[in-house]
Amino acid sequence: MRNQVTMYLMGVMLVFGSCKTDKSTSCNQGYNQAALFTNTADQVIIPALNMMQDKMSQLDGAIQDFTDNPTMDNKATAQQKFRDAYIQWQQVEYLNFGPSEAVQLNQKMNNFPLNVALLEANIQFGTYDLDAADNYYSGFPAMDYLLFVDGEASLEKFTTDADAATYKSYLNEVSELMLSNLNTVKQNWDNGYKNDFINNTGTADGSSISLLLNALNENFETTKRDRLGIPSGYHEINVPSFPDRVEGNYSQLSETLLRANITAAQNLFRVNNNSNAESLMDYVGYSEATKEGVSLDIAINNQFEAILDNLDNISSDYSNDLSLAIENSDPALQSSYAAMANQVVYMKTDMPSALCVSITYIDNASDSD
Repeated sequence: MRNQVTMYLMGVMLVFGSCKTDKSTSCNQGYNQAALFTNTADQVIIPALNMMQDKMSQLDGAIQDFTDNPTMDNKATAQQKFRDAYIQWQQVEYLNFGPSEAVQLNQKMNNFPLNVALLEANIQFGTYDLDAADNYYSGFPAMDYLLFVDGEASLEKFTTDADAATYKSYLNEVSELMLSNLNTVKQNWDNGYKNDFINNTGTADGSSISLLLNALNENFETTKRDRLGIPSGYHEINVPSFPDRVEGNYSQLSETLLRANITAAQNLFRVNNNSNAESLMDYVGYSEATKEGVSLDIAINNQFEAILDNLDNISSDYSNDLSLAIENSDPALQSSYAAMANQVVYMKTDMPSALCVSITYIDNASDSD
């Protein structure tokens, strides 16, 4: 028993000793957190929400035009507006705290993979609750299916199918609800939450630095697991791959979405690479923490670049469709996943230690594998 305790304590010391922090800063008490939060809000959060509102409004209008007049031209317009909005969504998904968390925006906008059987049952029987937070038959995945499944043949669902009227109303309701929830989040940021966020200094649970760091880590781990790990089979040992579980499966947009998501995480970390602004990267640098002889802020940013470099090595033959890369065992998938796993250690173990912030969310036990 004594040996077990000793080994446990040694393990704890190794984990927390892997990142050296300058204790003279007393958990960075001299750092201007309010400036960090102001820059993050003004240069990342608010612009991302504004752009998302614009993209979602355009998509909603295109959906309305398509369901009013389901032609191939109107469908093609709706598909392009969908792509634009889905890519932009990757920036907003990292903001899952405050107003977004209050309305459960992430779950309502993008729970994937889609449960096709439930979606079709909803349409067949006409009873469903699209606003249920933990459903897998709404949001972007539902649009992905309705707008792209079966190629041109999918137009029949909205014209000659016996349930055509329900397909049209379902697609409209999904779009309208997404826009409504998004508008609620943006209004709350505009009507007081931004000031609350800026002034919520300190490092305690519920402080803005805690909310920001936990949201960044939780979504990054979700990306590692759901966007790449589970579809490729790398998330757990001796499990098969599930290529059809990639994000944007029907629109074949999965690699583009994954890349956009990693870039969004990096932009949140370094405030769009504005070296003159206070940012989470600047804050980590202020702590003087190091990782294997490299300043931790630089190590984290370099690891984002390493992930993107590995994704660049996925063969262009698959046209940004991860499911095809998975089916063909592209070796860049495994190296990309390994690079993401390393980043989890930097961001979830080393960065919270350097900033004296606790990880408060509960994740799958194998998320850090």
